[in-house]
Amino acid sequence: MLRAGDLSGALGIQADLSQLPLQDKTCDLVYALTSFLVPPSEALAAFLEVARVLRPGGRFVLTLLERDCWPGLKDDLRASGLDPREEFAAGQDRGWVCWGTGGAS
Repeated sequence: MLRAGDLSGALGIQADLSQLPLQDKTCDLVYALTSFLVPPSEALAAFLEVARVLRPGGRFVLTLLERDCWPGLKDDLRASGLDPREEFAAGQDRGWVCWGTGGAS
């Protein structure tokens, strides 16, 4: 899991995951906590956008309600260039900490 740290230099934005207003490879952390409101058919495109803005080795933290998870979700993450290394339960959510790999495979 991620540890608490100094966030004094952090920039918080709220944006549409299909078109993040950020340059390539500029983020160390992107998270969507029970707020990934994208149907499975559009998830790969959103994951690709997250992967685009993450620096290699950056983290994407995602949680979904258990009922909103779909078969192949981890495959979609991997296909977008995100490496889901840690999976965790959080109440009625399931979550993943994914490492950015520097691009889609």
